[in-house]
Amino acid sequence: MLKSKKTLIIVALASLLGILGYYLLVYKKTTAPVEKGELKLVDINPSPGKVKSLHLTTGILFSFDDPLVLSSVRVVIDPSIGIATDLAKGDSKTLVLRPKETWQYNVNYKIVIKSGLSSIGNKELKNDVFYEVTFEAPKDIISF
Repeated sequence: MLKSKKTLIIVALASLLGILGYYLLVYKKTTAPVEKGELKLVDINPSPGKVKSLHLTTGILFSFDDPLVLSSVRVVIDPSIGIATDLAKGDSKTLVLRPKETWQYNVNYKIVIKSGLSSIGNKELKNDVFYEVTFEAPKDIISF
């Protein structure tokens, strides 16, 4: 009888340890932080540099490799100008920066999209995006 009690205790302890081990494995898997992938910039339009433009309300398009979470956008512009941020119609991968007033001719705008921009697919912009643009009036406009 003493031998069967020892066996029963050993089996109960082994079962308890097995259940505890399984619980720890499952719990650790479900609560481990999910590492975010890196959100990548794919294209900018217009290209950086000098841009000839008649439309000083034109938006600047920053295209990424995953649909964006608009509320995570942080932008710094020098010289400071009011900017509206939005996603392109029909393309949630493209961030549109549009001036609330107008861009000014011959002013070099330095735009920084701050790291931390996130996507629906759990990606994050790891480094700031730097962009410079100067809008110039076209010289060859023909008036009628």
